[in-house]
Amino acid sequence: MQVPMKLKLPILEVVTAAFRLPVQMRTNLLPAIQWPLGLLILLQVSGAFVGSPEAGEDSVFYLALFGILGLVVTAMIAVPAHQIFIKGSLDGGSGGLRWTGRETGYLLWSIGLPLIVLVLASLISMPLVAIAIMTNVPVFANLAVIIGLVAGIAVYGRFSMVLPRIALGQRGGLRAAGQMAAGHYWRVGMIGVLFPLIISLVPMFLQTALGPLGAPVAVVVAVYFSVVQIAALALVYRWLQEFVDPPDEDTPEEEEGADQTLLGDDRSPSEDGSDRRDH
Repeated sequence: MQVPMKLKLPILEVVTAAFRLPVQMRTNLLPAIQWPLGLLILLQVSGAFVGSPEAGEDSVFYLALFGILGLVVTAMIAVPAHQIFIKGSLDGGSGGLRWTGRETGYLLWSIGLPLIVLVLASLISMPLVAIAIMTNVPVFANLAVIIGLVAGIAVYGRFSMVLPRIALGQRGGLRAAGQMAAGHYWRVGMIGVLFPLIISLVPMFLQTALGPLGAPVAVVVAVYFSVVQIAALALVYRWLQEFVDPPDEDTPEEEEGADQTLLGDDRSPSEDGSDRRDH
C-alpha cells in the first residue's frame, strides 16, 4: 500500500483568500459585526488623537486604556466572524454587542497566548542575551532577537487554533489546539505572526504618505486588516479540519466502531454497538 504524501498548509493560498473572504461573506458577516466594528473604528480614531504628542503625559494611560477596549471589541468581532468564516452561519446568542462566555474566553486567550509566547521565546533567547551583555558583542544580541522571533512563531503556531476553537465553543484548550496544528505549526505560525506584522506596515505607510487623508484611511484599512487576520486563522482551521486528524476532544466515541470496519473487522456497526452496550 502506497503511503500518500503529507500535505502542507498552503500559506500563499490562505493569505490571498483571507483578503477576499470578508468581502465574499459580507452578506452574513456585516449584520453580525457591524456594531462592534463601528466601535473599533471609533476607538482607533480616538486612540490616534490621545496618542499624539499634544496629548501630554496622559497619552500613555489613554493608549493602554484604548488598547484594552480594542481587545474587548475585537473579541466581539472575532467570535461571530470565526463562526461565519468556518461554518457559514452564527450560533445562537452570537453577534452584535452580545457578550457571552465565548467572548470572555477569546479575550483572555488573545491576551494570554501572546504572553505565553513572549515568556517562552524570552527563556529560549536568554542565554544569548546574557552572552551579549557579558561580551558586549552586538551580534549575540541580534541572534537573540532572531531566535526569539523563530521560537515565538513556532509556539504561536502550535497553539493559535485555541482562538477559533473557543469561538466555536469547542473543548480541549491548548492541548486540542496543539493536536490540530501538529506537523504544521511553522506554517500556522507564519500566518499567525509574520502575516499580521507585514500587513500592519500598510496603515503606517498610508498615514504618512497620504497627508491629511492618511489618518482616516489608515484607520479603515487597519480595521479591515484585523478582520482579514481573523479570516486567515479561520481558513487555517478549515484546512486543518479537512486534512488533519481531529483532536481527541473532537472525535465521537462511536467512530471507533467505524474505524474497526475499515481495518478489516467483519462485524457490522450495529453489532459493534450492541457489543459495546452488552459490556
